[in-house]
This record gives sequence, C-alpha cells and structure tokens, in this order.
Amino acid sequence: MPNESSIWPPSRFIKAAEMYTNEFEAILAQVEAPDQVNFFMSTTKQCISFYIFSNIRYHLRRLLDFPPSGFTVPSDDHPIQVDYSQCRARTYEVVAMMCPPENEKVRPSNEPMLWETSISYVFNLALSYIHSYFAFSERLKAVFDVQNAFWSSMNGTPMLFAISQASRDILDQQSGDLFDDDISEIVADINFAHVALAAFGGAQFVLDLFNWPGVKSAIDEAGGFAPVEKMARLLQTHCLTDESDDSAHFELLVDLDELLRRLYAEMNEIKSAADAAQLFLQDMWVHLKKAGSRKNSRSERELMTKQELLRIASSAPLFPKFC
Repeated sequence: MPNESSIWPPSRFIKAAEMYTNEFEAILAQVEAPDQVNFFMSTTKQCISFYIFSNIRYHLRRLLDFPPSGFTVPSDDHPIQVDYSQCRARTYEVVAMMCPPENEKVRPSNEPMLWETSISYVFNLALSYIHSYFAFSERLKAVFDVQNAFWSSMNGTPMLFAISQASRDILDQQSGDLFDDDISEIVADINFAHVALAAFGGAQFVLDLFNWPGVKSAIDEAGGFAPVEKMARLLQTHCLTDESDDSAHFELLVDLDELLRRLYAEMNEIKSAADAAQLFLQDMWVHLKKAGSRKNSRSERELMTKQELLRIASSAPLFPKFC
C-alpha cells in the first residue's frame, strides 16, 4: 500500500485499468457470441477454471481415496495420530486396486505403477484418455468408412489408424523417401492409436470401479457425485475447459450416470478400435524394425519412427484391476 514516503505512480493505475478493460471486453464478447473462438487469454477465466479444477480434484479424492496420513510423526508429545477417516467416503473400505493378473511381470520402472497410486489419480487418467478418444471418434468413423471400402492392410484387416497417406504407403510397402512431414503424420497416427488403446483400458477401469459392489453406496453416503457434477457443469456452461488442456476431461463428469451409459453403449466400438490400433502398431513395427539395416536417409527417418513406437509402448498405461 502507498504511504507518505512511497506514492504509486499514475502508470500503475493506467495498466490496471487496461487489464480490467480487456477482461470485461473478453467477458462481454463471450456472452454476446459464445460460439465464436476467443483468442484473448482471460486471466479471470484462468483463475476461475483453476479453482474449479482444484475443487473437482478435491471431491474426487474425498469420494474415492484412502484417508490421508497424519501430518506429524508420532512422538512422546504427540503419541496419537489424528483420525482423518471422517473426511473420506467409505470407498476405500470396499475396493482396492491391484496389478492385473495377466501382467504380473511388468516393465521395470522407477515410477510407481498405477495400482500403487490413488484411485482418484487413475480415474483422472482414464477420463483424460476417454475424453481424447471421444474427441476424435467422429473423425475416426469417417476415416474407417473410406478405408473399409478402398484399402486394407497386408493381412486383410482394415487399418483404421493409418490415417495419413505416409502410414498407408509404409504398410503397403510402397513408400519411397520419407520426409519430415511424413514422419510427423506417421507419429500423429501412432499417437492416435495409443490413445485408442489407453481409452479402452480407461473405459474398463471406470465401469469396473462403479460396478464394484458397495462403491456407489459409499459415494452416495458421502453426498454423492452432485458437487463434482455441479463444478463440471460450470466448466461446460462457461467454456472454461479451453483454459487448461490437461483438465478438459472433467467436462465428462457433468452427468456421471450418462457417462456410464455411454461407455456401456459404445464399449464394443471402443474395443474394436483398440484391436485395430493394436494391429496397426504391430504392422507398423514389422515394417520399421529393419530400418537400422539400411544406411540411407529413409532408414534414418524410419528409425526415428521406430523409436517413437518404442517410446509410446513404454509409456502405455497399464490400468489396474480391483479386489
């Protein structure tokens, strides 16, 4: 605050007035034309969206996670730790995550596996992949209609994820020299296939979680999903998901029951897409694994794509089962 020895200069107030003017103009533009893309980054919207995202994460922890540990180490002065179980739903009493039995021998990593983290964390991750898959699903269907009619891979299976011409040429063994643009298109196809694989695992995780006996009852006893749905509705109504790419998936929680119904209805389609993604990645690997044997510009670029395949394979999420 200013005082007798320190007076704020007029420029400070001028800049503040400009900032508030820009904020109100952006808000007014959003109200008058909500469907128009607004390129102005509103600090107010960013702050509001941040608090809403944090609020949703808080409620997910409250409804799904184990009670937090005490903040102090037991000692002579504080031998009894505070019981925080009252700040959590009983979900942790009826369900726990475990390594999928078919994947007991998992890749070594310094990072904790998903079943060693919290349910809310894995739930967030699953939602993010499901959201990304839904965002591209219409485009995927359009591509599939074309490819199903005109093009198949060497094994006769429609290669749903060979979206770019560069990917199709590699799988048909018709590609010549690969250019940087070709590599970018192929890597984009690989990443899209990775999203479809992860979305299938994420959808299974979400459905298994809310179908587990006692989970819905425990959540309802703690107040239900209404606070989460209310916050998600604010995000959707005011287009606040545009302010954070890593939290846009929360808009799926506007209606949890509707999300579960949609996952049930589209599960076969999601599984088919995941199967096609697996075939695409396997076929791409077969055609790229010999890249290191040739010493030319094409093999170097193919090797780059092969390395991207390996990177994605090593980062693919292995979603837990429940016990």
